[in-house]
Amino acid sequence: SRQFSNVFRSVTGIDIDRTAIEFAKRSFQKRNLRFIHDDATKLPLPKNHCDVVICQEVYSYVQDPVALMREIFRVLRPGGICYFAGDNLLFPIESQYRFPFLHYLPDPIATKLLKLLGNDRVWLGHYKTYRGLKRLCRGFTIADYTLIVLNAPNRFGFVRLVKYQPIIRLLPQLLQLLLLPLLPTFIWILEKPLGEKRLAARTGADEADATNTNLPGSQSGRTWRAPPQGSG
Repeated sequence: SRQFSNVFRSVTGIDIDRTAIEFAKRSFQKRNLRFIHDDATKLPLPKNHCDVVICQEVYSYVQDPVALMREIFRVLRPGGICYFAGDNLLFPIESQYRFPFLHYLPDPIATKLLKLLGNDRVWLGHYKTYRGLKRLCRGFTIADYTLIVLNAPNRFGFVRLVKYQPIIRLLPQLLQLLLLPLLPTFIWILEKPLGEKRLAARTGADEADATNTNLPGSQSGRTWRAPPQGSG
C-alpha cells in the first residue's frame, strides 16, 4: 500500500490481522494513505469506489472466496481493474510452507504436522485449480498475464523469476500453453465490465469456496484498463 501511495491519489490498505494494521498505521503515515482493520469479504467501501484493487494470494485464505470476488466487483468502478494472483491446487508444493502435498491433507492432519515442525501459528490455504479460479472470477473480463510475466519477468518487476527465464524461453509457445494449468501461481488482470448486469448473468450458477483477508484496495484519479487477453 505504501508503494501504491506514491502513484495513486488515494490508497486504502485492508487486513483482517489487527496487529499488522496497527503496525502499518504507525510505520507508514501519509496524507493519501489509510489502513483499515476489516474483513475482505465485507469491504467497508462504497459501490464503484475504486479504480484498482490488489488481490494477491488472498482468495485461498478467506472463508468465502465467492464473497471476496463479489466485494471486489462491487467496489470497483465499471472499467476498473483488479490485479489478481492466486496459487494453484494442482501444483504439488504448498505455497506458504513449501511442504510437498501439504494442501492435499485434511486440515487437522496438516495443522498437527506443521505444529510438530515448529510452526506455532498455522494458516492453511485452500486452493483452486485453473478452471476453478476461472469460475470464481467469471464476472470479470480476464487477461491472463501468467506466461507473459514468465517470459519477461524484468519488465514486470518479478526479479525472483529471472533465473527461470532461459528455461521458459526454451519451451515452445504451444507447450507453455499446455503447461499453464499446472503452474504454481496464476497472474491475472480482471476488469469490471462497463455493463454491471454481466455479473448477475454469469455468476449466479457457479459458487465456489474459501479462505482469509489481507486485501489492499486502491483508488486513483484515473482508470486503468486491462490490455486485451493474450496481449503483451
